[in-house]
Amino acid sequence: MKRERVAKPIAADLEIVAEIRRLVASVQEGRLDERGDSTQFSGQEAETLSLFNAALDAMMGPLRVTIGVLEKIASGEIPEFITTDSQGEFRRIKQSVNSFLATMYGMHQETRSVVRSIGEGRLAARGNDWDFQGIWADQVRGVNEIVDAVTAPLAEPRAVLNRLAAYDLGARVVGRYRGEHAQIKKALNASTGVLNRALLEVAEA
Repeated sequence: MKRERVAKPIAADLEIVAEIRRLVASVQEGRLDERGDSTQFSGQEAETLSLFNAALDAMMGPLRVTIGVLEKIASGEIPEFITTDSQGEFRRIKQSVNSFLATMYGMHQETRSVVRSIGEGRLAARGNDWDFQGIWADQVRGVNEIVDAVTAPLAEPRAVLNRLAAYDLGARVVGRYRGEHAQIKKALNASTGVLNRALLEVAEA
């Protein structure tokens, strides 16, 4: 009788340990929805497994929220900030995710502002890279450099047109440009030359 009383608790302990090990293996394999069946046990063993399940649920709640946010970002959406209450390390995760969202929102707004300004003809508009850090500041500076590369070569042709408007028919674009900007230079200088010759012929006539 004495051996039977000892053997039963030992067998129950081994079963609960095996169940917990199965759950740990499931977590390590990424199967985070797996839970233990506490109905297979009774007494302290059932309570132990229920507590382990509760610990997994408490861990998965914040992780699911974070996963949902990252999935929205991956699909091209900037989701709302996480507002659920969290404690400890989960609070740090929440704060980090929200900081990331704030940076993305700021980047989106800054880029849209520059594009809108350029579209409205305000070519001097640039993004504020000092509002960001690291690669995010580099991204804003990259946008500014693109705008500079497009708009800077337009300054001289604009000045030449202003001189032509002031009857300076000798005005020409003399800067060295490439690609489409070189074609603008060529077309403007050719048009100016034709206009100059036409006026001279009129004057001679």
